[in-house]
Amino acid sequence: MNTPINGVDIPAALRSQAFTRALYSGLEAALIEQRQATPEFDHPDADRPPPYHLFAEQGRSHFKTREAEKIRRLISDAEYWKHEVHCYAAAVDKLLDNAPKMEDWRNLARGYKSLLGWLGFSAQQVEQLRLSIPIKDHKYWRPEAEFFTLHSNILECKILERLDKKIWRRQNRLAHRKLQAKQPSTQEVTQDSDQVSSRTRSKTCSGRVTKCR
Repeated sequence: MNTPINGVDIPAALRSQAFTRALYSGLEAALIEQRQATPEFDHPDADRPPPYHLFAEQGRSHFKTREAEKIRRLISDAEYWKHEVHCYAAAVDKLLDNAPKMEDWRNLARGYKSLLGWLGFSAQQVEQLRLSIPIKDHKYWRPEAEFFTLHSNILECKILERLDKKIWRRQNRLAHRKLQAKQPSTQEVTQDSDQVSSRTRSKTCSGRVTKCR
């Protein structure tokens, strides 16, 4: 459409048509942009359930992860939590079937202990449950026995080493005290020095008197 020349009146009908076309183009562009930003959901058929997972994802996107988790905890539907438990249990079963490494087994053990804590078990109850593992299960009790024996020996060596250092310091202090006891004190040394000086001066004076005579 050509731009009108300044000073030339445009008929009202033409102005109305131009405004209508511009308005229609703007609305159409806005609708296209909205469709691209938010995907449309298909209307559910009679045999097709609504896409609740998409509704949940869209609603959850309005919150941060921690806030979304707090909101989820308010759900009081037992079936909802039952399905989530089955999901996690299936993941654990899959991990067990894949023969995980030592770190994986240890993390699983810690995870189960934490789970029992969340379910109301005290730390003492969890430990009693662990101690109920059959004593004939040598694959479990032997590594623990060997490990604690090793660390007990290390601890004993450290204690003996500290004790030896303590005894050595005590003997060193006693030897130092005995050495100080054998040595004359500063006052005695000063007195002896004064006596020697006095005798020396006396002999010197006596010699001078003899010479004078």
